[in-house]
Amino acid sequence: MDITIRPIKAELKEAEKLLILESKVFNDCKYSTNEVLNVIGMVGNRIFVAVLDEAFVGFISLLRVNTLHYKGIWVDLIGVDPLYQKRGIARLLLSKATEYARTEGVELMSGLIAKNNAASLKAFTAQSFNLVEKDYALAIQTLGESNG
Repeated sequence: MDITIRPIKAELKEAEKLLILESKVFNDCKYSTNEVLNVIGMVGNRIFVAVLDEAFVGFISLLRVNTLHYKGIWVDLIGVDPLYQKRGIARLLLSKATEYARTEGVELMSGLIAKNNAASLKAFTAQSFNLVEKDYALAIQTLGESNG
């Protein structure tokens, strides 16, 4: 299996492939292809894709986070096509993300992982991420959607 990990291109065909993969993995993206193209082109966003025979079989979405405390990258999403899971693709994507972060002078990479997501926990720890469990709560405010 010859997997290539590379940055996604800001092209319509690439955005379409990413949406197809997202539907296989999460199936909750509300964006159109053009909106996905906008996300790909946003400053601070970086998406890497795992490619096998021109098909996208995995992706990792990174967000640049610079605060008063650190220069960092947030692993926003990581997904692998269910037909290709348990083949080390998530680890390859995380490795590429780490390589990218180092070239960007980033001090810290982080991501939020569900406690019951054993595959992601394994992939992150295999790439030298430390799991830190503290008394944090994820606070979310949904903006721009009607309530009724």
